[in-house]
Amino acid sequence: MNDEKEINRVVVRIRTTAFKTRRGAAIRKDIYVLQKQCCGFNFFEEEIDMIGMEDVVKRIVNLNQCEDGVYEVLTCNEKKDWETGCVEDYDFELVRLP
Repeated sequence: MNDEKEINRVVVRIRTTAFKTRRGAAIRKDIYVLQKQCCGFNFFEEEIDMIGMEDVVKRIVNLNQCEDGVYEVLTCNEKKDWETGCVEDYDFELVRLP
């Protein structure tokens, strides 16, 4: 029997670009999952598949403060069911990696 707790780690790269459009300008922030640096269950991609990228982006509490670079995705603001104690909802936070 394995007593080690499984570690779920999701690592992403943020890249911001700005460009001219026919009607003005646009700013785009890309979030790339770095598969080789991830381990365990990829809860971030699972959430994207389940509720869609637009709703996931709204749940990243510090996305606008993040500069370009590599970040670990963590869950925060977890809401638990009062009867079962199971996590029902959560947000995401990006933590910069060195």
